Amino acid sequence: MRILLIQPIVFTDVEYRVALSVPYLGIKSLFAPHALATIAALTPPEHEVVIFDEAIEGEIEKASFTIKDFDIVGVHITTNLVDRCFQIASYFEVNAPKVYRVAGGIGISLISKEKTECFQSLFYGEAEETWVSFISDFIDNNPSKIYRKYTHPNMEQVPIPRWDLIKNNISKYGTVPIQTTRGCPFDCNFCNVIYTYGRKMRFKTIAQVIEEVKYLYSLGVKNLFFADDNFAGNKKYCKDLLKQLKTLNNSFKVPLTFMTQLDITIAQDDELLELLADSNFVEVMIGIESINVSSLLEVNKLQNTKNDITDAVLKIQSYGISVFAHMIAGFDNDTVDTFEHIELFFKKANLTEYLLHPLMAPPGTKLWYKYKRESRVIDVESTVLKNSTDIVPNIVPKSMSRVELMGGLLSFWNKVSDVEHNFLRAQAYIDGIQRIPNIKNPGIAELMKMRKEIFNTFIYFSFKANKKDRSAFLKLIRKMIKKSPLLVNRVIFLYTNYLMGVKRVKIYTNMLSEQIKNESKSDFSLNILNSDVPISENIIKNISEIFHFTSDIIIEHLTSKELAQDVLIESVTDFNDLFGADFIEFDTHQKQNLRVCTVRVINSGDWKGNKESKEKENVISKGLNLDNHQDLLNILDNNIRFKNQLLTK
Repeated sequence: MRILLIQPIVFTDVEYRVALSVPYLGIKSLFAPHALATIAALTPPEHEVVIFDEAIEGEIEKASFTIKDFDIVGVHITTNLVDRCFQIASYFEVNAPKVYRVAGGIGISLISKEKTECFQSLFYGEAEETWVSFISDFIDNNPSKIYRKYTHPNMEQVPIPRWDLIKNNISKYGTVPIQTTRGCPFDCNFCNVIYTYGRKMRFKTIAQVIEEVKYLYSLGVKNLFFADDNFAGNKKYCKDLLKQLKTLNNSFKVPLTFMTQLDITIAQDDELLELLADSNFVEVMIGIESINVSSLLEVNKLQNTKNDITDAVLKIQSYGISVFAHMIAGFDNDTVDTFEHIELFFKKANLTEYLLHPLMAPPGTKLWYKYKRESRVIDVESTVLKNSTDIVPNIVPKSMSRVELMGGLLSFWNKVSDVEHNFLRAQAYIDGIQRIPNIKNPGIAELMKMRKEIFNTFIYFSFKANKKDRSAFLKLIRKMIKKSPLLVNRVIFLYTNYLMGVKRVKIYTNMLSEQIKNESKSDFSLNILNSDVPISENIIKNISEIFHFTSDIIIEHLTSKELAQDVLIESVTDFNDLFGADFIEFDTHQKQNLRVCTVRVINSGDWKGNKESKEKENVISKGLNLDNHQDLLNILDNNIRFKNQLLTK
């Protein structure tokens, strides 16, 4: 059996264009297709698998092979490429109708049932076990429409991705992702990671990770990105892994370069910072989100409120590890002055790498339902210009207008992306390095093997880059040589990311400028989504079992009957908000979702909020029998209606 796995791309995609913007890299995509390589590894070896990445190979419609020769085509769906995925499915439906069409990916849960009809089977959630089941069902001529695993797979059973299938193109990717853990211990209101991967972290064995790194090195990979939700979410595991990774990397003739994403709390752990530096982690992506504590509390980003953010960033960077700051503007506590505060923070923290986006409320998150009830979620399809949904906010800010938010972003980007501004921050970053990473110095022979890349880089900056970039780059190179010749490659890394950032800003500037122009028209009308969140009819049908299941969870944590009932109502309210629209039956998957909602409410204490108002409105009554489902259903209905009304006042 032959299986074709497709990674779609739209050639106007921002990150695709960014990847092509630095010619001396010679890459066509920032990240290799980890999801498809993993699916290929899960496929029984007697079947042939072909991975087709449109970013590398071009559109599938122009492929050199015959698509009819395959038995199955699988498409990886991401939220920004949904339309392209449907185009591919339609193309196969017309031109190769006998090829069975399947789809999966993080974006599939946000697509309506009607739009997915062009695919014959759909995969929700992690596919380690469902893909194997599907292959067996397909061979038996009995594939299901929906495949969903109700429990999270054991990471120790996850195979090494089939990177050999794209080894001839591996150099065309900026980096190759590797995953060591899944899950995140935190619970930010704008993120749905815990519903996808769970709050409890799961781990590959360290031996698995080491073997995967060795394998990628053997394929000629130079840069690895540890694509965990939070690489340091479990610090003991992280340290144990880094100790072995450090030894392995220094055994290579030329050490690999590593990057990852983690949280700001690593600044409190000197041992962890030393291990990251000595393993050759050149960059860590950190969700800083905001420097305003009120904004962090607003979205439950509690881990960022415990220490001074500026000091934490400076501490991390003092180890020679640059911080790539992910930040957000548009929280309820943000005003037009927020952008100046962020700019000042960048200067104090010597930040050169960043993404500053407007606040988004992704569908299905707690933030989305809160803003929806407040009549602050816009209808994106009728409001946002095509291809701009990645950067145009889908919410109405509280303390500034949408135009002010977008205009503030434009002004900030252009200031911070200025060559001189970036040079001063990069120079300060180099000055701030206090501990030189203890990494292997490649010998002359190994550097000679890298001469083509080194030559291309310096040819670009010597003859092709503009005068300001050339001057800034060479000054930073000279400065780093004085600090440590071993770290010169980090200047190249930093400046490459800067050039990519400039390209990204140019694209985003064009998008936001057009959107601002559109929203500034006298006849422009902002379409707001309906604010009501009704109780799902299917939830009502299953309410007895739902109440009992919830109460069993609550009893494990609380002893007060009065508190238990409040938590019960708030938990089922959240469950209805998040999953009511797609709820069909109270199966194992939905029980897992309800458990997450209930524990989330218990841990957060959100149910205590507005208690006085609730009592005045008689929303939550006291002392009711838990078995009186109709009374509880009435209370639930009142609670939901109360929220709908209260937040729109």
